[in-house]
Amino acid sequence: MRRLVVTLLGDGPSDRCLLEPLRWRIRAWLQAGNREAEFTTQFANGPGVVEVKIGRALESFPADLLVVHRDAEGQPADDRRREIEAGADACPEAPPIVCMVPVRMTEAWLLFDERAIRLAADNPNGTVPLSLPRAADGDTDPKTTLSRALEQAAEKRGRRLKRFKERLSRRRLRVAEHVADYEPLRQANPDFARFCDDLDAALERWWEEESESPDQ
Repeated sequence: MRRLVVTLLGDGPSDRCLLEPLRWRIRAWLQAGNREAEFTTQFANGPGVVEVKIGRALESFPADLLVVHRDAEGQPADDRRREIEAGADACPEAPPIVCMVPVRMTEAWLLFDERAIRLAADNPNGTVPLSLPRAADGDTDPKTTLSRALEQAAEKRGRRLKRFKERLSRRRLRVAEHVADYEPLRQANPDFARFCDDLDAALERWWEEESESPDQ
């Protein structure tokens, strides 16, 4: 059976949550084409300019495909993509690279699934309205919006709320883990849809190259 290794290079440790939509899309691509392959995902992050980060990531986590995440954070998304592509060009040993560029920041891709937020807050049957934005909206501060939604979903007060807030970073990661299907996000959010399309294209090229390999 074919084996695929994908490394996700994030801006910081909180970007680990992006492994979940990455895995979802790889599984969806395999199922759509009735393909059989085992895949492994790895996470890397660290300081430095893009080409340095790519080099370090591949030293520690060699892969068949590298997904590089950068938040646009108010900058044109295409500028971020060109920055990533230039960094990849400076690393001739790099495998094919896919850009992952949320228009605002990572948390913008976790605001579409109310049930996942309630599950991450350990209160799946809660009824307090969370007032979440639509996935296609450009929330100016999605990290704060997600944190506030988690606090509302928890329905805690006083010391219990204070303790809850101390683990918000872990709660945000759990939101990604509890999303069962990222397809509604793909349909509503153009930057996520572009990532999915780019990843699909890279996976198609990898599959074709594997098919041409004499070991197959």
